[in-house]
Amino acid sequence: MSLFSRCGVRPAAGPRRWIAGRRLGLAALLAVLPACIFVDWSTEPPPSSITVLPDASAPASTESPAVADTRSEAAPSSTSAPSNTAAVTTAPSEQLPGEPFDLAEEGTRLAVIGVRFDDVLTLRGRPGADQLVLAGLAPHADDLTATGRSRALTRSFWLEVVAGDGKVGWVSAKYIGVLGRTLDSTSAVTEALGGAPPSAPDMAGLGMTAARAMASEEPPSEIVMSGPPAEGETGEVVFDVVGLGDDSVLGMRLRVFGVRGADGGYTLERVEETVVCYPRRGATPEGLCR
Repeated sequence: MSLFSRCGVRPAAGPRRWIAGRRLGLAALLAVLPACIFVDWSTEPPPSSITVLPDASAPASTESPAVADTRSEAAPSSTSAPSNTAAVTTAPSEQLPGEPFDLAEEGTRLAVIGVRFDDVLTLRGRPGADQLVLAGLAPHADDLTATGRSRALTRSFWLEVVAGDGKVGWVSAKYIGVLGRTLDSTSAVTEALGGAPPSAPDMAGLGMTAARAMASEEPPSEIVMSGPPAEGETGEVVFDVVGLGDDSVLGMRLRVFGVRGADGGYTLERVEETVVCYPRRGATPEGLCR
């Protein structure tokens, strides 16, 4: 088919009208040429039908936004993790964002700390809060193992760990510690509050009172209810106190028990304290922070 006929242009017929027909045909062609071109191009497949291959050489993200680098995301659905999870989590160190940093020796047993009971700590494919989420770790998960790889980003530190189910990924070091020994700290709490067992309308309030009694004022500790309050004739709640200004002790996990009174409120019965050590220093076999 000629270009004239494709675009709907017919030159004048007959030898005497050849010149005039040629002029007419060229003029008509120029008039409809844009439409002709548009029609031809419209036969190409739409962009959605074109497969775009990922760029394997694209550099990893260099840093994540402040604040949302750990816990705000719920555990992802099974479609969140890519089919090539192993390729993501075992990336060579030279392809990772940030700089190498010594945070925990290989094989160190680690635990999640400072995460609210209704939240999770995100396990990511690479260091950084904008990286792929592989899973959500429970607030009291204590079956993590350090691989020995750590990275320092501009405003955060990240650890590569093996989760209890064998999944490998990266977590924010801010929410990781080493659990040490557990001791009875009931007297320490009552003495800090003047000697009498404290009372509160509910277990959440009683736990917060005990946590504040054990927290540091300078630097100010972060206090997080990491275990949900259970209430009955006796009650229980768990609070994490992180940041004590100590060289070896990172914080503590307080399991607070209370007894319900006639007014429906709770009075402190006992406090069990589990010491939390820095991942870099760890704990002795006796559970003391190094």
